[in-house]
Amino acid sequence: MIRTPRGDFAIRVARVGAGNPNLSEDDRRAAWSAADFDLRARNPDALAAALRLHRELTDLPIGLRQEDPRDNLFVERLRHSLASAVRSGRIGFEPLEHLRVHAHRVEASMASVLRSARPAPAVRPPPPPREEEVPTPVHFELSLVDEFGTALSGAAADFLFRHSGAEEAKTADGSGTARLDKPEGSSFAFARLADEAAVEVLRAVLVPLWNQPRRVQDRRDEVIDEEANATSIVFFRSAPPPEPGTPPVPSPLLTREYQLVAGEPHRVSVQCHVELARLRGFYFDTAKCFLLPTAVPDLTTIIDVYERNRGAALLVVGHTDTSGEEAYNETLSLERADSLAAYLQDRVEDWMVWYGWDKPDAKRWGAHEDSLMLGSLVGRGLVAGPSPVLAYQQWHNALPDAERAKNFEVLAEDGAIGPETRAQLIGDYMRHDRTSLPPDVTLTTHGCGEYFPLDPTLEAIDQNPENPARDQTDRRVEVFFFDGALGVQPPPPDKISKRGSPEYPEWRARARQTVLAEQTGQTSVVVAWANDVVELTPDDLVLTMTSPGLAPAERTKSDARAADGFLRFDFPVEFLGVPTTLSATAEGRTVLLLVDRVLTSMNADPIWDANLTELVEHLPVA
Repeated sequence: MIRTPRGDFAIRVARVGAGNPNLSEDDRRAAWSAADFDLRARNPDALAAALRLHRELTDLPIGLRQEDPRDNLFVERLRHSLASAVRSGRIGFEPLEHLRVHAHRVEASMASVLRSARPAPAVRPPPPPREEEVPTPVHFELSLVDEFGTALSGAAADFLFRHSGAEEAKTADGSGTARLDKPEGSSFAFARLADEAAVEVLRAVLVPLWNQPRRVQDRRDEVIDEEANATSIVFFRSAPPPEPGTPPVPSPLLTREYQLVAGEPHRVSVQCHVELARLRGFYFDTAKCFLLPTAVPDLTTIIDVYERNRGAALLVVGHTDTSGEEAYNETLSLERADSLAAYLQDRVEDWMVWYGWDKPDAKRWGAHEDSLMLGSLVGRGLVAGPSPVLAYQQWHNALPDAERAKNFEVLAEDGAIGPETRAQLIGDYMRHDRTSLPPDVTLTTHGCGEYFPLDPTLEAIDQNPENPARDQTDRRVEVFFFDGALGVQPPPPDKISKRGSPEYPEWRARARQTVLAEQTGQTSVVVAWANDVVELTPDDLVLTMTSPGLAPAERTKSDARAADGFLRFDFPVEFLGVPTTLSATAEGRTVLLLVDRVLTSMNADPIWDANLTELVEHLPVA
């Protein structure tokens, strides 16, 4: 027979697959799992019995000419061969009722199962009298350890042990170890945390432990990262908040069950659950904290990570490159983190302050930021005309209810971009699909200045960065997702890290799961106009894009591609993110459309200093 936590089973052999009509799929798996365990453990009795069973099924090949239980390859093929017979129904299991079997090591193994399948001899002499067998006691042990394998002292959590069909509660001792002793029974058992109170016991132990930057200060790098040597890994996660109208959801810690083997101590390594969404690319202009249109599509990555970490505590971290003064970069990095947080929470008023005259000239927002936001709305149906602001006001007022921002108000259609129009423009810019977090999210912002630039692989901190250096990939923001009950661990050192602060490297080290969003596949800078505008220009129209240090690029009408009512002109991607001048020439006359403008949007119309229609009407030659 086979004894499992789901009950006792006898083996059945058939020359033709007969299935298991009286056995559930879970019972079948449990029976085979218990039998297969002894084979994987190279139990001599089980191997011998398995060979006898294999011979009963003579047409089951194992791929070897010689049967040698000492050969690992032979044993593996034997296991796979028998597993195939189980799946086909030629080896089946029958539940046993009212059968008492002693659960010593051999009888609890596959050997005892398979011996029962041997045909009895025709004539068997009566067995000699023997002494009554004494049951062999079994014990199961589980210990709680941290990510380095150190015992969690004081973690006196309650566990439920499931053994031979019965459950029994045990409390871990002062070293975080729980033990179940039984006078007899199966050599397998299962254990799990008992309830939310046990999760709270763990939390109380882990909070002071994880509030320290352990890896940085203690130089501890050997983190348990695989289930091996009787060790299981579990990431601490509190119960997520329930959806409205639904019952509370248990902590994921309570759904994890650990399989134990008699006499073999089992470790459970409890580790931080931290995810990191890394955003890097063309997100910020030099010296500014305005979130560029190139960043907006990637913000859905943050929302996706939050959806699978409902109730998480978020930490938004801003960075700069190494150009500029250290103190200046410290402040700028925090401003970038605050700017992203405001965008994710649709806080329009936090962005409006950047248009104030109290802001330094290099940081103040103005017409450039307005034009970037207006250009980004083209993809949502805005058609830019001779008066871009008037076109926006008309488009904004016509928005259906489902597409209106939280701060929506009807605008006067006067073509002027005063405070009212600007506030609505920011609201519409923040209203892009799936870029907003729930209003009750716990969010902290932090600045790391220029102190943690990335190395050339963009995967690790550069220990010897070039200084000064202008590097767009270091003008980045990162969002860490920590467990909601534990909070950010270790806590941030004030609002801004200083050189050598250990907290940020510790956050990165603990982030076992990373989601990357970056600008990829950029093949061109796209300049576009509505068809009806371009059709008014002469056929010899030539667009020329120039930038210091780059070769000029020219495009004619024949180079344009038509799409969605627009003609689009593709220029080399090298012009993205650098001061660019764009001119148009037709019938011997030239007009400057853009002068030293930084193009940051890949597929949205910039707002022009001049219009193509004016090229053939009254503008003088440049």
